[in-house]
Amino acid sequence: MNTDVHFCFSTDKFNKLFPFYILLNQENKIVSYGDSLAKICSLERGKSFSDFFIIKRPSLNSMTLDVSRFLNEMIIIECRDNEKIILRGQFEYTQDGNAIFVGTPWFGSMDQLSESNLVIRDFAMHDPMIDLLHVLKSQEITTNEIKELLTKVNRQKNDINESEKRISSLIINLQTGILLEDENHRIVLCNNMFCDIFGIPVAPEKMTGADCSNTAEESKSIFKEPDYFVYRINEILQERKMVLSEKLELMDGRILERDYMPIYVSNIYKGHLWKYTDITDRENLDRKLRKQEEKYRSIIENMKLGILEVNLEDEIQYVNSSFCELSGYLREELIGKKAHALLCTDSMEEVIEEKMALRKRGISDGYELMIRDKQGRQRWCFISGAPNYNDKGELIGSIGIHLDVTEQKILEEELRIAKNKAEVSSKAKESFLANMSHEIRTPLNGIIGMIRELNKMSLTAKQHSYLKHAGSASQHLLSIINNVLDISKIEAGEFNLDLQTFSLRTVFEDIEGMLVSAIRDKFLNFDCQLSDDIAPALIGDPHRIRQILLNILSNCIKFTEKGGIHVVCTLADVQHNRQTIKISIQDSGIGMDHSHLKTLFNKFTQEDTSIARKYGGTGLGMAITHELIQMMNGHIKVFSEKGIGTRFDLYLPLEIDYSGKLSGGLTKEYNCNMKGLRILLVEDNEMNRLVATNSLTHLGVIIEEAVDGIAAIDLLRNKSFDLILMDLQMPVMSGLEATLIIRNELKLNTPIIALTANAFKNEIERCMQVGMNDYVTKPFDEALLILAIQKNAGHQVHVAEQNESVSLQREEDLFDLSKLTALSHGNSDFIANMVKLFCTNLPESISSLSDSYKKEDFTKVKSIAHKIKPTLDNFGITILKSDITMLDTIDPKNINHAEVRAAIENVETVVLRIIDDLTKKYS
Repeated sequence: MNTDVHFCFSTDKFNKLFPFYILLNQENKIVSYGDSLAKICSLERGKSFSDFFIIKRPSLNSMTLDVSRFLNEMIIIECRDNEKIILRGQFEYTQDGNAIFVGTPWFGSMDQLSESNLVIRDFAMHDPMIDLLHVLKSQEITTNEIKELLTKVNRQKNDINESEKRISSLIINLQTGILLEDENHRIVLCNNMFCDIFGIPVAPEKMTGADCSNTAEESKSIFKEPDYFVYRINEILQERKMVLSEKLELMDGRILERDYMPIYVSNIYKGHLWKYTDITDRENLDRKLRKQEEKYRSIIENMKLGILEVNLEDEIQYVNSSFCELSGYLREELIGKKAHALLCTDSMEEVIEEKMALRKRGISDGYELMIRDKQGRQRWCFISGAPNYNDKGELIGSIGIHLDVTEQKILEEELRIAKNKAEVSSKAKESFLANMSHEIRTPLNGIIGMIRELNKMSLTAKQHSYLKHAGSASQHLLSIINNVLDISKIEAGEFNLDLQTFSLRTVFEDIEGMLVSAIRDKFLNFDCQLSDDIAPALIGDPHRIRQILLNILSNCIKFTEKGGIHVVCTLADVQHNRQTIKISIQDSGIGMDHSHLKTLFNKFTQEDTSIARKYGGTGLGMAITHELIQMMNGHIKVFSEKGIGTRFDLYLPLEIDYSGKLSGGLTKEYNCNMKGLRILLVEDNEMNRLVATNSLTHLGVIIEEAVDGIAAIDLLRNKSFDLILMDLQMPVMSGLEATLIIRNELKLNTPIIALTANAFKNEIERCMQVGMNDYVTKPFDEALLILAIQKNAGHQVHVAEQNESVSLQREEDLFDLSKLTALSHGNSDFIANMVKLFCTNLPESISSLSDSYKKEDFTKVKSIAHKIKPTLDNFGITILKSDITMLDTIDPKNINHAEVRAAIENVETVVLRIIDDLTKKYS
């Protein structure tokens, strides 16, 4: 054995080799310690070793440290100030008699390492703890990092092996098998681990000097490839070149890693060092990791999602087979290519730039993108994109998971086309229903009209009976048509509520008047009780509420042969400015089975065919009722017993109109002078022009008339006026169109006051939008008209107001000429002319109104009603106010035919009677 070999290192180099060492003097006081140890233990030079550490193994019975007792043994020590810090190592004596502890901390998890504030570079590169830390680290890394991890592990392993080669002669007592031989193959030293690995039952120190020349042959039986083991030993010894990381498999399943380091002193061969490390656990882990990597790679390769990785330059780094299948390219055709240039269309450029910017900001998201495959076909993908980082947290590119949604896109397009077809079909259905309604209503209106005329004649009892049945049948047919149209509008979403202030009591009074005949015919009792707590003025759609109640009450009458119908209206709930009205309707009719209650509100549903045959009906009335109640945010409950009767409980939430109370009238007397004021009156109704002219000429106003918008514009091109009174609805050109031309083409700022019969918000807004200055509603109050003219024309007009009682129309009078008398200012010819115009023009208008209804030209019905409304108001015909207002405000797309027909018939009857009276009075 050659004992002349010595190793000398600086403190810094020694610290690198043994960063956790502790040097003790002969009094067991700390002389120095490793830099890495200082990071985990608070040590102080000159203090006793026992002040900072506890020897855990072997156990120490006394506090006195005797290093000689622990030579050649593994020592485990624990840091007193942190019991989690455990160091494993051994004690040795230096040549000067001091003791040195060489070891390393032991960690069972990466969390423990993190808590200690140590990092891998705090360990010596030869330290086997690094291998364990890599094992622990490998358990926490993700699948995407496996490839990089393995590369890193191999690199670190090579670094470790290189370090071991340089310092192998100094680590004979480390936890790896060390055998140092001289140039004659005699053992210089070996350690316990070497003996343990090869099962040598001799203490290492007793093996010093032993001849190893034939050791390979003697021990080859423990290896799986014994002959190769011997051959390789001889080959290495002959070549005398460094050998690292050779793997040897033993018969018992263990795997050893062998390093060989030749030792030269002054270029003279002096022996060699063998290092054997049991890497069984590491190899098993590596195999497990490789198996997992293969597993995940197989999953990625075979999953039906395309994976694409690109670097920061948009160069493709990785694709899986699914992406190749999606794109039509081979893997080698994609790797290294610019992804977007190869795969994306120009139309997607903006989307791509936006997503690249997001990835650079570390933002992930999902989006749809159209790509172009190898054949040039366009395919749609839903992409889940994310930034891609390396193990240092540096952005190295992005990764995208691609789901082919081309088929879904095609399906979406097919659905869109199908939706369009359905909408076209729906419109065709609506058109068909409208046409069929017109074709049926036209003769039906004639039938009903003839029946009404025949009823005025003297008839025999038999004729009256026939006529009654014919009338009932025609009304039933009309009801069916109305129901079919209503349910079609509801399905199309075209059924809207017209919210307005109304009296619930008035609604019930109207209904009772409409049903009284049917109730009397069947000799039924009918009573209706309304709670006084219900507000007198509510906000809702009285026409639809009336329709709901008529549907239910008509059914009650239809299915009740004796007894009667009882209606009770109470308050179910009150919240702030809202009342929930409960309307309970109880009949003593035939009742229904409980099973039918579930389908009561279904369309075209009746209890059984015998009911339909006996009582008639389409089964739509209750379906419409249910839909209307839901539109009002209400609900309905039905309770019924067969043979006993049925009760309907309706709950309708309605807002209270606190401003809806009736107020007294206010007349105005005025003294003003507007002499010389030039006004252009644009109005197509001759009677309205006469009224306005008569109201203003006695004040000295100069009025010029135009019958439509075009005539007004022609006048304004050649003449100037101080103010314009403009009707809105006129033939040829409306007031709104004329105003736009006056403002935009003629560039005139002349004040324009709108004359409108409807002071609705949307209509007033349209007036202001086109450039009008103000509005006055027709029939206009003379004082308010003068005030509007004064305000807009700049003339000072003094108006004095007096509260007077309003002259009430006598109940038996159909008209009241007091308003005309006031407007005439004592001019009897004015009144005579107005009466003459009324008697001459109204019959033609009423005839047109009736004809338009029969032709179902509801737009014209509305126009005629709008035109004659001011005339009726001027003649004080208040009895027709509700009918003419309803006709003036009807929605041509949402007609209640029964209401319109009844209103027109009433207007026709009353107007003809008034003309007869006026003709007699002023003949």
